[in-house]
Amino acid sequence: MRAWFEKNKLFNVYLKNYRDKKGMSTWAKINSIFIVWITVGISIYFVANIYIRIVLVLVILGVTIHLLRIPLNKE
Repeated sequence: MRAWFEKNKLFNVYLKNYRDKKGMSTWAKINSIFIVWITVGISIYFVANIYIRIVLVLVILGVTIHLLRIPLNKE
């Protein structure tokens, strides 16, 4: 699967920049955070168990913090 991602035209640039510690573009960072919040937000809405909701909120916060800490790509 790793080889598929590395050969894919869409994901190759993002993975190469991340691996080389070049950062993310502003558009990629905003788009990633938006998609994560929408998808996990929908999951939180449909899950009835309060403990799973709490775990999902903690996961979404952790992912958001991680994405915000990635430096912006200067290119």
